[in-house]
Amino acid sequence: MSDPAVHTVADQQLEDLDLCWVLCHRPRINVGGELTGSMLDLTHERTSGEYLTPLQMKANNGVIIIDDLGRQASLQSSCSTAGSCCWTGASTSCHSPTA
Repeated sequence: MSDPAVHTVADQQLEDLDLCWVLCHRPRINVGGELTGSMLDLTHERTSGEYLTPLQMKANNGVIIIDDLGRQASLQSSCSTAGSCCWTGASTSCHSPTA
């Protein structure tokens, strides 16, 4: 399950290691606002006939960084001028001030 876009092969390999295995440096996966639920599921690519592993599996024994903080900051600043915001889990609701 080595993905050249994510995994960097280590300089030194073990001599008695099965050729199916490759020693790699710990992967680091960065995702942001483009993260969708389907990216966390196993997907089948029809053109190659292969299955693509989900992001959390590619980050196995490494780190997955989910950086989606930028959108919340802009939402907070737009809501603060219009009224108050309430963050509850994945949903956000803004209310305008009443006169």
